[in-house]
Amino acid sequence: MQVEQGVRVYVANAIRPGSDGPNADLTIFAGPEVEQILALQVFDRWGNKLFEQNDLAPNAPSAWDGTFRGKPVPPGVVFWVCEVKTIDGQTVTLSGDITVLR
Repeated sequence: MQVEQGVRVYVANAIRPGSDGPNADLTIFAGPEVEQILALQVFDRWGNKLFEQNDLAPNAPSAWDGTFRGKPVPPGVVFWVCEVKTIDGQTVTLSGDITVLR
């Protein structure tokens, strides 16, 4: 869990794409102080952008399904960066890493 400036955002530390479990996809979970996820980006360990999506609802399932150009990414660590808008109009940038399991 990351806490910054009173903004609560949680991202699981591992996903298993293609599974039926709760961590099949990358999902951004947020507290009620987060109004909107303005942007979400996922990068591989070399800095290549694997995924980008704008204007996501907090706690909406299935932000990223573990693919790049329609093919599953290999197991390993990827990095995410998200920009969130709070209910008081602030924009906060958060980041972390997750492990993709196969």
